Amino acid sequence: MSRPFGVALLVGGIDIDGPSIWCVDPSGTSIKYKASAIGSAQEGAESVLQERYRDDMSFRDAELLVLEVLRQVMKDQMTTKNIEMARIKIHDRQFREYTEDEIGEIIQDLPQMENM
Repeated sequence: MSRPFGVALLVGGIDIDGPSIWCVDPSGTSIKYKASAIGSAQEGAESVLQERYRDDMSFRDAELLVLEVLRQVMKDQMTTKNIEMARIKIHDRQFREYTEDEIGEIIQDLPQMENM
């Protein structure tokens, strides 16, 4: 028996409690998180997020954490051509996509990986 088709979705936004991510699973159930991941590498990504995410981290540290998680699950396949990033900051509440150059700057700031 094959599985029915389904889609999971992460939706980010800012409400009266501050920034959050909502995960909507294929059944339509939605759960609010501070950090989450979906997809084939979800378990590994969420493990890193649980270990490294902090409520008091700077915005730049959060950007670096996002790309560290992607680097871990994508191995050496991560480039500015195959990553898209966007952000919503609390002060302006505007959705904005990062340019390839901005993503490249964050990648350059990533710490070196050990055991690669």
